[in-house]
Amino acid sequence: MSGHSKWHSIRHKKGATDAKRGKIFSKLIKELMGSSIEVAADKQRQRPDSSEVYRLCCDNNKNFSLTGFEPGYTLRQGLQETIEWFSDANNIKKYKSEIYNV
Repeated sequence: MSGHSKWHSIRHKKGATDAKRGKIFSKLIKELMGSSIEVAADKQRQRPDSSEVYRLCCDNNKNFSLTGFEPGYTLRQGLQETIEWFSDANNIKKYKSEIYNV
């Protein structure tokens, strides 16, 4: 039973961290887009407890220490380029919102 309790604690912590990060990302995206919209959460679209995202979340410090790899973009640069891509009407024509896009 202790494993269950430990996992529950981890999920609770990660959930709280996700909420904080979501606010930070929302603020940064609004800033980059020059927007003043309010972001609302839809409970039905929130990540389920069994989501693989918790297992896939990583820190690239170990990768850097082992390989010397450094990302080519900062988060801000990556978001800005993504916003520019989605702002181009020709790109939106290629985007298929009805399927899972990776």
